Amino acid sequence: MAHAAERPRFRAGARAFACLAFGSICIAAGCGGSGSSNESNGSPPSSQPTPTATGSSTAQAPFVSQRYRYTINATDWTGSEGQAAWDGITSPGDGDPTVDAVYGPRLRRVWVVSAPTSSTLNASVAALRKANAKTHQCPRTPEQTRTRRIDGQPAVVDSMHCPPTGGVFALNAFVQHGGRIYLFFTYDQPGRELSMQRWFSDLLDSVSFDG
Repeated sequence: MAHAAERPRFRAGARAFACLAFGSICIAAGCGGSGSSNESNGSPPSSQPTPTATGSSTAQAPFVSQRYRYTINATDWTGSEGQAAWDGITSPGDGDPTVDAVYGPRLRRVWVVSAPTSSTLNASVAALRKANAKTHQCPRTPEQTRTRRIDGQPAVVDSMHCPPTGGVFALNAFVQHGGRIYLFFTYDQPGRELSMQRWFSDLLDSVSFDG
């Protein structure tokens, strides 16, 4: 497994998460990782420093994104806000200035973008998948799509490998709230798909929206 510093950046969603622009679109996803005791999900953007590691018993204050109006309530996660607003159309990557970077235990990473929209959730997801396929090497049709709720709102979670053969494993979650579309994405090297799906789902359980 390549060292974190040598891993390619996943540009949102696809090559990164299904990054629909995302997280992988990917809506976006990234890659990377090592043994189970040092799991990683991509290097954080160079403009967003990684928080200093603290003891497992030290609880963080909830991470609140002022720009994108959501909160990560999991006490073992923290984050840093992006420097610019996402346009809701392009497929960002983990190093783009529009993404919030959220840092979890065992070097896990999730990236988040949000923008105003007048479209339905299904229309937004379709447009972001298209943008992700165009910008990255993610398939237009995800390998797996699940529906769930995030803070009570209907959400769609895509799972895929980007590119389909031998590529990173990307997860993109789409949800709308308060007239905005949100994309949460992550990625890692293939081989830990099930564990990624579990902890990503747990993180989404901790999300709340402001207003």
